[in-house]
Amino acid sequence: MKSDPLATGIFTLNLDQSERKIMWPAMNSLDSFPQYGFQHSQLGNLTGIARGSDVVQFRGIPFAEIPGRFRQARLLESLPQQPFDARRSGAYCPQPLLPFPLSWEGGIPADYPEFPEAPQDEFDCLNLSITVSRDALENSSVESLPVLFFIYGGAFIGGSQSTQVTGREIYDGTNLVRAAIARKQPIVVVTSNYRVGPLGFLASKELKAFNKAHGEPVGNYGLHDQRQALEWCNKFIAGFGASTNDTVALLQSIKVDDIVVPVSNDIAWPLIDGEWIPETTMEKISTMYKDGTAPDLMIGACEYQSGMTQELLTGDVREKFYNFASSNGMIVDPERFPDAYPSVTGLYKITSSLEKPSSAISGWADLMADIVFRITGFYIAAHHPANVLVYEIRGKNPYPPSLGQANHAVNDVFLFDVAPDLVPEDLQKAHAGNVAQIRAAWLDFCYGKLPWGSCHGGDDGLLSMHIFEHGETGRDAQTLEDAVGETLAQKWKGLFKAINAFIK
Repeated sequence: MKSDPLATGIFTLNLDQSERKIMWPAMNSLDSFPQYGFQHSQLGNLTGIARGSDVVQFRGIPFAEIPGRFRQARLLESLPQQPFDARRSGAYCPQPLLPFPLSWEGGIPADYPEFPEAPQDEFDCLNLSITVSRDALENSSVESLPVLFFIYGGAFIGGSQSTQVTGREIYDGTNLVRAAIARKQPIVVVTSNYRVGPLGFLASKELKAFNKAHGEPVGNYGLHDQRQALEWCNKFIAGFGASTNDTVALLQSIKVDDIVVPVSNDIAWPLIDGEWIPETTMEKISTMYKDGTAPDLMIGACEYQSGMTQELLTGDVREKFYNFASSNGMIVDPERFPDAYPSVTGLYKITSSLEKPSSAISGWADLMADIVFRITGFYIAAHHPANVLVYEIRGKNPYPPSLGQANHAVNDVFLFDVAPDLVPEDLQKAHAGNVAQIRAAWLDFCYGKLPWGSCHGGDDGLLSMHIFEHGETGRDAQTLEDAVGETLAQKWKGLFKAINAFIK
């Protein structure tokens, strides 16, 4: 067995062979759905679920244990039972109700299992799921496969790998693995839970001392959970693949609902802990790479991000704007931004609303969307010593409530594509094109290929940006104006000048 990383830093897969037993039922209830028995050379027996004749899933596999609230998780190196039933989604971190938009309606297909909704559990929430082609499990001649390790979003306050819309899991890797097989670029898809909200990111001087007393890294429990999941994959994927203080004791004694439910959506960034997140800005972080050690990155956003930022800018608009604008370290003086930059406030038409932002909320939402999402790829490219591939998605969502928009996180809808049968007939061709574009780029990148040129150099700082246009084809843009148009290019150049970035 081996887990040699590819050039992209993505784990590979080398699978041991063993006897397997498959049972095919007549119904799609989970207990009667096809089971798949698998013998892992290190972990022992697992019972997965066969998704048709070509794909297998192993779900809810625990990868780490949590010894106590606000403690760092410990890697697990064995399964809790033999054989381990890996057919159901594992528990996820307690959090407020944050329903995924009802993007589609309709029942599940006959070949889709009825997955019960996963429970919330504070201490049993660290588990992952693996989706892999059956051929990779059964054919000894299959070469090592790259692993797409997907971490769901949720502004650090919510989300899980098993989020459902009308019975279908948003991040179900089955259709993605099938698309990879069809492109002759087979992959393994891994999705993982981690701690979110206060259980994952609460920070204080008392908690800092608490973690240090246990000899643990400080805070960012959710990010360290992700790291443990990656460590688990690196170790096992080849086989498929007491001192405390009163404040901490009080925090640990609170009922889980009392610590989770009251949290608002204002939490927007983790702790700068000096280890996991070593510095506050890309300029400082980039100095930490040694020659040849920096990975290639592919990063971008969706065209219509301001729909979400407008929803977030309720209540105290200035306070929320400050919180989000300072979250990624790009704005070096967030206390004076944007007031001290009349060119920016003029371009976004918010100069007259500096005292009362709610009177021009769309302009503030546009500015926040651009800062938090749309220009960050260029900023990272200006400082990262390896290739940075920047993109923008303009493919339109075929489901309500964002029908016809390239809304925030629509890339997940295209990449996993779990409900193609519920796309209206007149939108199916364009949707299939959007799905094919996104999958081709992600799969090529998994295989160490660069789907388009790196965003470095050029007279205006932009060498190449890829646009995923709506439908079957995208395009490469060589200038900012060509990429986003004259009006938006002027806004972004004003922003870059304000933050002293490299776009002129």
